[in-house]
Amino acid sequence: MRLMLGIALAASLLLAGGASAQSGKGCGRPGEPATLTGSSWKGTFTWNGDPAVAQTMTLLPDCTLKYSYKGTTYTNGRWLQRGDMVMWNTNDHFAIYLGFVTGGEMGGTMANQNGAYGAWTFKRAD
Repeated sequence: MRLMLGIALAASLLLAGGASAQSGKGCGRPGEPATLTGSSWKGTFTWNGDPAVAQTMTLLPDCTLKYSYKGTTYTNGRWLQRGDMVMWNTNDHFAIYLGFVTGGEMGGTMANQNGAYGAWTFKRAD
């Protein structure tokens, strides 16, 4: 429960004061472009300690998240960046992912509306 509240709070802080999403400007800190715009990533996520699942994703300039796992590609996610912090959601906020970028790697925690939680790690693929 605490994890979900922490993720929700961080997500609300990231979303506060959102600008229009043009050329990645609305994906970054207000008034600054997001440095991750257009980047592609490969990594894994795991829910509730289950086996890791491979995933790829691209952070599109209009703040849409394009991601693929288990043979299916989706574009129903949105992403934001604030400095080294990155957040995205999938399937209209069914799941929220929050973490930090360090160089060509990022990782963090996630939670979904069913109460599941987990961890994710990605390496830059482009």
